[in-house]
Amino acid sequence: MPVAGGFLFSLREALMWSVVFALCGAAVGDVHSALSTLAFGLIVSLTIPMKLMDIHHMLLADVNGKSSVVKFFKKRDGNARKAKETFLLLTAIVLGASITQPDWHEWFQAWPYPVVTSFALMRAALLLFGLRRKV
Repeated sequence: MPVAGGFLFSLREALMWSVVFALCGAAVGDVHSALSTLAFGLIVSLTIPMKLMDIHHMLLADVNGKSSVVKFFKKRDGNARKAKETFLLLTAIVLGASITQPDWHEWFQAWPYPVVTSFALMRAALLLFGLRRKV
C-alpha cells in the first residue's frame, strides 16, 4: 500500500473512531474538543490491534451466524489474541470515559484526557505482558 493510501486509510479510520466517540457522548461542541476527539481517534486507529471494520464484523457475528466468528479467527494466526487485546483496550476507553464528568473544569479531568490516560496505561500493560510472555 502506498504511503499516501496508508495515510488516507488511517485518517478515514480516525474519522470513524471520532464519530463513534461523538455518538457515545464525547464533547465536540467547541473546536478544541472536536480536535481532541479527532486526535484521540487517530491515536486509537494507529495503535489498536484490530481495525474498526473487523470489530464491526465481530459485533455482527450473532446476526450473521456463529460461523462468521469462527472464519474470522481461523482467517489469520493471532486473531484471537488481537480480539482479546482490542476488547481490553475498548474496556479501558469505557472506564476512562466513565471517569470524565461534564461538570469538571480542570483540563486533566475533561474529555479526552482521562480516556487517553486509561488507554495508554492499558496499551503499556499489554505491551509489557507481551514482552514478558516472549522472554
